[in-house]
Amino acid sequence: MDIRDRVISAFRPEEGYTYSHRLPFRYSNFIDGMAWVGMLCGAARIAQDWELIELTEGYLINLLLVGPDARNFGPTAKTSPEWERSAHMPGYSYKVKPQSFAGPAALRWAVSKGARVDLSLVPDVTRTARALCLVSPLFGLLVKHIKSLRQHVNSVMFAHLLTDSNTPSTMKFLEIKNPVYQYIGSGAVVDTDFVYPNTGPWPAKDWPDSPSVPEGDYTPLCSLVGQLLS
Repeated sequence: MDIRDRVISAFRPEEGYTYSHRLPFRYSNFIDGMAWVGMLCGAARIAQDWELIELTEGYLINLLLVGPDARNFGPTAKTSPEWERSAHMPGYSYKVKPQSFAGPAALRWAVSKGARVDLSLVPDVTRTARALCLVSPLFGLLVKHIKSLRQHVNSVMFAHLLTDSNTPSTMKFLEIKNPVYQYIGSGAVVDTDFVYPNTGPWPAKDWPDSPSVPEGDYTPLCSLVGQLLS
């Protein structure tokens, strides 16, 4: 299967449009679906890929519908027993954890591209995004030397995505061989048809020149997002 087919196989529309970040499909405590599927949804809207639009919007709508602070969801019989049972979707349970920044930012960007998802239950992180953009020139300088800051690279990138602003020159090194960040940084993808190493559910945030790790069985959603944005 090609990358697009593999990503499509990670959705189960017959089970509430659920999504698995690993293949073959499995239910897990994965908590970043709003962020990564939100990015795929926005990219699918840009590319007018209607099959992906249906899958991603179905997932995002139900993620918000199933219950407050939902990070993942699925049929109760197939998910972890500690998950909350949904009062809004009988027969489904969900993983509870309040959203931080990346998920709401990606979802709001997807809606700005035409995604039909109700934002009334999503925190408005626009002011946080603007603040992150203001400090991003200094952040780009410091992140090269302070390793603890590297966990925030994706948030700063998504802040620029949400506010539709180019990244500063100090962060341009993060765009090398990284089509998703190239699109966020300047609106143009240089490395078209690029395939990210299969090192996690969102390898765009891997630190440049980090030691190689064994590839896993993660759904290649990030690679597909990069190709749709090209």
